[in-house]
Amino acid sequence: MPPEDFFIPEDTLDIHDYGPMLHHEIEYLITRFITDNYNRKLEKIKIITGKGNVVSPLTIKILKKSKHVKEYRYAGYFSGQKGAIEIILHKNTVNKRKK
Repeated sequence: MPPEDFFIPEDTLDIHDYGPMLHHEIEYLITRFITDNYNRKLEKIKIITGKGNVVSPLTIKILKKSKHVKEYRYAGYFSGQKGAIEIILHKNTVNKRKK
């Protein structure tokens, strides 16, 4: 993973923007975000979870299960620390257009 100073996400999901949600809603939102960005062939994404002890651990659990996630870490000092997770996705080499 690149040093903290060099991680510039290509897309960001802020869970706070969605208000109160149930666990399965959070899981759907995060899984969809990861899949959509993988399909868009993006590699660096960020999820802002907040520093609480509900959403962040749930997000880590989802990231561990995802086949699209190559690696992840908590964000650096100026990028949210334990309230944000920086993610690198596997490269999507699938060509959707077949002729």
